[in-house]
Amino acid sequence: MKFSIFVYVFNEWYSMDIRQLNSLFDLKSLPVSLSAACVGAMLAVADYHVGWKVVLFLLLTAVFMHMLSALKESQAELSSAQGKNIRRGVSVLAALSAVTAIYFTYGTVFLLDSFVLMIAFWLVMNFTSNHAGSAAGSAVWRRCLRDVILYGLVGVCGSFYLCSHTFSSWFLLLPALSVGMLCAAARLHDHIGSDSTKYVQTALVSSAWILMILYSTLRVRDPWHFLFVLTLPAFIVYLVSIWRAETDNRNHNGIIMAVLVFAFSLLSGFGFLVFLL
Repeated sequence: MKFSIFVYVFNEWYSMDIRQLNSLFDLKSLPVSLSAACVGAMLAVADYHVGWKVVLFLLLTAVFMHMLSALKESQAELSSAQGKNIRRGVSVLAALSAVTAIYFTYGTVFLLDSFVLMIAFWLVMNFTSNHAGSAAGSAVWRRCLRDVILYGLVGVCGSFYLCSHTFSSWFLLLPALSVGMLCAAARLHDHIGSDSTKYVQTALVSSAWILMILYSTLRVRDPWHFLFVLTLPAFIVYLVSIWRAETDNRNHNGIIMAVLVFAFSLLSGFGFLVFLL
């Protein structure tokens, strides 16, 4: 039965062109979903020995979780049976990827920590699959709070713990909240139009920068830790553009913001990895 679902899902994907895939899985926002996992994994690699297989399956899990979230928000474009089968197939792929990552990080899935992580993943996957799109019409602050928690605290801290088996310091909350705020700001692009939403996005981006600068300052001081500052001019240009832009530019601005968040995240993590090279 499950094998037939996989065949159906892959046949559906193969028959779609890039526009259909982007509409169904929101591919333009995929860099945002990967940002949290990348930062968490890179910060863990900077301080601990982490196997490349753990990181690989962690990133694959992030991709499948993004697909589940996008499917929930685009389910109106699918027939009931079609949507159910595709979601079921992606859910199984996400679960297999997560369990594999847990296996590679602990060497077994029969430890208490492994069991706790699998339960935590199941809870997150259930929320993503069933409630990700429920905030689409809710207040802006509620959407932002959900995204800060999901992408920041769960995404960054969860990825760090999976790779390192520990939370080394409360300082980790700073980059977690920073990335979470940027992800929340990026996911507001479809709602940019009113001045209140622009104020919220500007506040999120500004706060994210303050938190990451604070984290880099509190760590052992090294100029490389501030590598993410290279993206500052681009963020300034982006914020100026959203205050001047018309609503027709929402999609374009959304893609730009997704790329900026991903670049910020990669440079933030890479700045702490330079000494390993």
